[in-house]
Amino acid sequence: MNDTLLCVIGNGFDIHHGIRSDYRQFKFFVQEKDPALYRTIEQYFGPDEKWGNFEEVLAYLDAEMIAEKKVNYLNSYGADDWSDDDNYAYQREIENAIKQITVHLKSIFTQWILSVKAFPPEVAERTIPLDKTARFLTFNYTDTLERVYRIARERILHIHGIADDERSLLILGHGRPPAAIPSLNKGLLHDPDVDIRIKEGNALLDAYYEKNYKPTGAILREHAGYFESLKEIDEIHVLGHAFSVIDMPYFMAIIRQIQCDRVRWRVSFYLPEEEDKFRKVLVDLGIDNDLITLVPLKGMYNG
Repeated sequence: MNDTLLCVIGNGFDIHHGIRSDYRQFKFFVQEKDPALYRTIEQYFGPDEKWGNFEEVLAYLDAEMIAEKKVNYLNSYGADDWSDDDNYAYQREIENAIKQITVHLKSIFTQWILSVKAFPPEVAERTIPLDKTARFLTFNYTDTLERVYRIARERILHIHGIADDERSLLILGHGRPPAAIPSLNKGLLHDPDVDIRIKEGNALLDAYYEKNYKPTGAILREHAGYFESLKEIDEIHVLGHAFSVIDMPYFMAIIRQIQCDRVRWRVSFYLPEEEDKFRKVLVDLGIDNDLITLVPLKGMYNG
């Protein structure tokens, strides 16, 4: 086994193999599978560009718009048609909206990942000569490494989970700390003139950011042993990863364990502008420029 080589796998790796795992494809899946969810996402998460950076956009829910859309459920306390249910109708509508973009969204996301696992015929034609005995850290939810490359699962850490079936627990979410997001109840919580139903609805909307937060710190603590075991790594290959901000803590965790002055990095890129961008990311993380080689993914192991 080659315990000195670590391969870090991102979504570009799957896309290179013809797997339609680009988040823009998720848009079309939701649009067809659940038009109501699609309309909700379009309405509450802003412009169309959101689908390309789907997880990051989850941090920018238009919570005030949801509250405005549900204001009709705030029946006046003195209304002739008042009932006890009016004490909870507004909050229940907000809770249902949040459930749609948390629990239901993640269920649909898992179904999409399972659907893209029906690999296209060209997958076999696009394989690259990976060292199957290396160690693998993958950010993908698919089992491409196992099924296409026949790499033993014990050599692979699926850091955000793997989609085996619809019950699989996949870690999907934004990276914006919920504590940094202003509460909708700021300045209102102790105001006796503000309807308690509005306060409770605001609390539910505030909780959304926690429910759709990707708990990177907790994930790192859970896998602390894995990262500590990387001390003997002397070469790192990054295949198809875009060095997104949300995943930077994982790269920092790797760098804390390795000997930065000697470990060589071989990094793939797709767009020409990514070459300088990825190099700068690694240099900013403390990697010597001379230890970094950038190549297109398809030429990763040519020469």
